Amino acid sequence: MAEEIKDEQVQEQAEELQSEEPKTDWKSEARKWEKRAKEHAEKSRKYDELQDANKSELDKLKEEKSKLEQELNGIKSERELNELKQKVSKEVGVPVDLIKGATEDEMREFAEKLKEYATPKVSAHVPKNAKFDGRSPEDDKRWLAKELRKQ
Repeated sequence: MAEEIKDEQVQEQAEELQSEEPKTDWKSEARKWEKRAKEHAEKSRKYDELQDANKSELDKLKEEKSKLEQELNGIKSERELNELKQKVSKEVGVPVDLIKGATEDEMREFAEKLKEYATPKVSAHVPKNAKFDGRSPEDDKRWLAKELRKQ
């Protein structure tokens, strides 16, 4: 009996606590935080603009100089690569556009492999005098037989 009373009291206390907790309106909470986020974004943008305005002319020139130096270094390295490609192209005999690699050795290795692949392995037979004289293989056999008889 005492246990039943305790259980009932615990249940009543739990119900009281649940009824005392305020119901949360999640949509209004989301709108509130969204509004705050927009305010902070606006403040952040204004802060960045203020920081840019407060930068000295010297700082702006330093930034511009570093950007231009990076661009110049990129152009120089690209030009050097193109010169290397042209050098390898002349030495190996492969078109510049087909050569790949970051160093001269890589380019040369790639170009040589490409040339080896592109070179036909079987070539056409051309007679010694570089003319086709109209003789047939049967004529060659007759000539060889005649030469062997002479010996």
